[in-house]
Amino acid sequence: MNEARAAIFDAVRRALADTASTECSADADGPDLAGAALQPATDGVRPAAGGMAHFRAVLEELGAGFAEALSAEAAADWIAGALAAAGVKRLAVVGAPGGPALVARLGAAGIGLEPLDGLAPDACRRCLEEVPAVLTAADFALERTGTLVFTPATLPFRGAAGLPPWHIAVLPHARVVADLAALFASHPEVTRQPLLFVSGPSRTADIEKTLVLGAHGPARLDVVVVGGAA
Repeated sequence: MNEARAAIFDAVRRALADTASTECSADADGPDLAGAALQPATDGVRPAAGGMAHFRAVLEELGAGFAEALSAEAAADWIAGALAAAGVKRLAVVGAPGGPALVARLGAAGIGLEPLDGLAPDACRRCLEEVPAVLTAADFALERTGTLVFTPATLPFRGAAGLPPWHIAVLPHARVVADLAALFASHPEVTRQPLLFVSGPSRTADIEKTLVLGAHGPARLDVVVVGGAA
C-alpha cells in the first residue's frame, strides 16, 4: 500500500471514530482549521449583495468560507484575523494575490510568509507539505457553481491548491462571472489553456458513505473577493 493510499485510509478511520463525522476535526497539536465559514469581524469587510449573495450561498453549501472586502488592505485584515483565530502563523504565498499591498500587510501583521515564486518544483512541494495554509490568486470564479478557475500563469505549481490543509484564494469582484459559458464568451483566450477548477474543500464519501474532509486536498477553502461592482 503506497503512502497516499495509507493516508486516505487513516483519514477515513479517524472520521469513523468521530461521532461528528461530518465535521473537520482539528489536530490537537496543530491549528484549528474547523469551521470553514469563519468570518472574523473586520472593518471594510461587507456582507455579500446581489450576485455575490448567490455565490456566497453556493460556496457555503460546498463547505467553503467567503468574504467580500472593499480593498486589498481590508482583505489582508480579514485573512490575518482568520489565520490568528485558527492559530496559524505560517502562510505560503504564490505570486501577489490581491496585489503587493495585501501581502505586505499580512507580513506587517506578523504572519510568517513563505513565498513560492522562483522555487524549484521539489522545493516548492516540500514547502507546501510543511505549511498549514497557502494564499493564492484565482483567475475567475463561477457564481452558479461556486467554482474557482486557475490558469497556469496564476498557479504554475498546481500542488499549491492541493497540498496544504487550508487554501485561501483571492480575486477581484470583476472576475466573478455567471458560469463557464459566460467565462468562455467573455475571455475566449482561456479556452486554449489547461485550466484547474476547484469547487469547495476536498471531500470524499467513497468508503462506507462517510464524509471525510481533506482526504485528497485542503480541508478548508476560503474565497476573498476584493472590490465592488463597476
